[in-house]
Amino acid sequence: MLVLDLENIKMCGLNNKYISRRFILSKEYRAFKKLILKNCKKIKLKPPYFITMDFSMYKDIDSTAKCILDALEDAEVITNDRYVTRLHIYKDSIKRGYPESLRVWVEEL
Repeated sequence: MLVLDLENIKMCGLNNKYISRRFILSKEYRAFKKLILKNCKKIKLKPPYFITMDFSMYKDIDSTAKCILDALEDAEVITNDRYVTRLHIYKDSIKRGYPESLRVWVEEL
């Protein structure tokens, strides 16, 4: 089931999650997470999960995927990312500064 479909956004990765060594969440990360929570379909699925992410972005896929998994937990779509047994990630690379997009599908296995 498609739970998230966003275009013309600015992605955030783990490199931008904190602003200091005291683990204070950055403004960029909080805004990205808020955007996901606002636009995520309100469904509750039972584990284990199969998640597919389709990015169009410049950043690394692994750090951005972790931020999205954390947001899916906060939105209560998934109970915990440790129950994700299949994770498929597709990325279309674009130039830095261009609008990015994100689509996320979550299914029960």
